[in-house]
Amino acid sequence: MAKPKTRIAAPKKPHLRPHAEKIRAALQEAVRRSAVDLPADRADRASATLRESVESDAELSDLHPAQAAYLYAVNQVSILAEIMTTLPALHRFVELLERAEEEYLPSWPPMSPVSRSHFTAWAFFDAAVGIDRETIGTLVLDLAATLSLKPELVSLVEHLQRSRLGLHVHEGTRDDQVLLREIHTGIRRRTVPSNLYFGRAGELWLVRVLPPPDPSSEIHVALTSPYVIESPAEAEWLSFVQRTLPKLRARDDAEAFERLMKHGLGPNYWNEYIGEAYLRHTDQAIWLRGLPDVAESRPHSPTYDRAYRFAGT
Repeated sequence: MAKPKTRIAAPKKPHLRPHAEKIRAALQEAVRRSAVDLPADRADRASATLRESVESDAELSDLHPAQAAYLYAVNQVSILAEIMTTLPALHRFVELLERAEEEYLPSWPPMSPVSRSHFTAWAFFDAAVGIDRETIGTLVLDLAATLSLKPELVSLVEHLQRSRLGLHVHEGTRDDQVLLREIHTGIRRRTVPSNLYFGRAGELWLVRVLPPPDPSSEIHVALTSPYVIESPAEAEWLSFVQRTLPKLRARDDAEAFERLMKHGLGPNYWNEYIGEAYLRHTDQAIWLRGLPDVAESRPHSPTYDRAYRFAGT
């Protein structure tokens, strides 16, 4: 009896999330006229690859190489976002981002306490639509092959997409870096600060911290301008976290905390908090007061109570 022929399975088509699948063909045609990529590598391999990719950009050349690499990647995502959001399939993204831009007018005080750096990170990597929580960042990653993106850029965008806000205690400054300890997780990170704001030990920062783009380094990057929380102190924030985590659908507290700091309890959760908690500012940092779930503690909340005090203050 003749043996049945062995059939060779066809290679599986890469899984794409719904919006990515819809726009792939249209995007191929769109980007054909707008090539976007990291520049070609120059001499001296190893960790120099990322550093050299940004040195030609005059706006980034004065920054720490790790910080410049991320900002370069954000610039590339911005260019791609401009292309993608012209496609009809992304009307939900456009509506979400346009409404938020009109509501929060991202810039810097006195116009708005929602800084441009915070809003851009939220708009590209946190603002999500659909059951798959697609963002501009996930679209770029899903379509990286279609866009012919270099691995260096894809790696940076992966870090950016996984990033989130964090509540950090300032534990001192050394060698132009700030040691930040995240509350709840207890993780300590040597961090290059944004806006050249080094602050002082004991401050509580709301800021987005990213891992080193160079795996051989231990230096993290504060991508966004720092929000310094004048009050309440760490203990009250820990209490806020503990009473808020059960409100999120998650397998455990660790996943719930990630979701809280990335998406909050609604699309504009952290934008709204920042807008209502604004206290004062300098050219380098913005100060906030209050908790997201205590309306009377936030200076610009409709129910703000000037007499409200947190325990121990």
